[in-house]
Amino acid sequence: MNCKYSDRPEMEREWLEENTWCDDCGKPDLGMNPGREYEENGRTFVEGVCKVCGCTVRSEIITKIIRPEDLV
Repeated sequence: MNCKYSDRPEMEREWLEENTWCDDCGKPDLGMNPGREYEENGRTFVEGVCKVCGCTVRSEIITKIIRPEDLV
């Protein structure tokens, strides 16, 4: 199932694009230009291009639901 990355709030998209890991550069948080969001085996990913080297960067999106009682 394909998801619409553009439907995510801008602040969330910015965070996902800044907090990356590039296997080719071997460094965190270099940034990526996102291409698409998709699901694979029940997991959600955003995939794009590293802003430094141009290689593919893929990050898993993990959604955690926090209940009010968890905040106490």
